[in-house]
Amino acid sequence: MIPAIGPIIVFAVLNGSYAAEFPPAIAAMLNGQVLYTDTGITVGFLIAAAVAFLGVLAVLFLPCTGEQIEIDAILADGRQPAELT
Repeated sequence: MIPAIGPIIVFAVLNGSYAAEFPPAIAAMLNGQVLYTDTGITVGFLIAAAVAFLGVLAVLFLPCTGEQIEIDAILADGRQPAELT
């Protein structure tokens, strides 16, 4: 869900504060395309980096509840890996 929301947040911030303004002649040549200032692009990258950092923290601190099965213990019981399914 975060990968879908991240770009929306970045472009909302960019459109709200960092859209570059041009004289009418240049704006007409752009045909409605929006260009962003250097500061806006930097802010967009910082937002993306912060979201990525929060993702790394979530991975590190969320408990892993999956059970790990060691193949040596299975083979020591005499069972074959095909019998486990």
